[in-house]
Amino acid sequence: LRRRRLFGFSGFGWGLGAYALSRTLTAKAATTKECIETLRARGYAIWASELSPQAVCMDARGKEVLTPLPPKLAVVIGNEALGVTQEMLEAADRRVYLPMFGFSESFNLSVATALILQRLFDWCPEARGDLDEARKSSIRDKWYSNLATNPKVTAVIDAWRARGQAGGVAALDDLRREVRGMT
Repeated sequence: LRRRRLFGFSGFGWGLGAYALSRTLTAKAATTKECIETLRARGYAIWASELSPQAVCMDARGKEVLTPLPPKLAVVIGNEALGVTQEMLEAADRRVYLPMFGFSESFNLSVATALILQRLFDWCPEARGDLDEARKSSIRDKWYSNLATNPKVTAVIDAWRARGQAGGVAALDDLRREVRGMT
């Protein structure tokens, strides 16, 4: 299997995310045109999220059309108010959307991004990345530091850091919480 990298774009810049959302590395692009040129120069296919007749639904039927994923994939998610820019839509190799049920007409930016990336990681597990433990620990440490907004949060983060071996920051073993009294 070829290694794949997923690439995310937002209105604030673009970032390479191969391990998880918390591991997103970012670089700035001053304009949409510059972002497109950079992606193309680096060999990325561009997919844009959009609710239109041209978009492919990211459901089981859409998976048949959308997989295998390109070796390098840029996923563009627009903002809640305006969506993806026309310039980016015109540059996109594919337009995709998530199925929605009930009375929803759209997902907010963070939800849409998480759902699309999770769907892609489910379809292509090898895209999740292959960072060594030292690099993962370094990224976690920076991420935890960004979460420290007050002394109480800082104390919790310091406890997370203390869990690491040889000064590293350990990953949480299992994010599911135990429910007391249940077997």
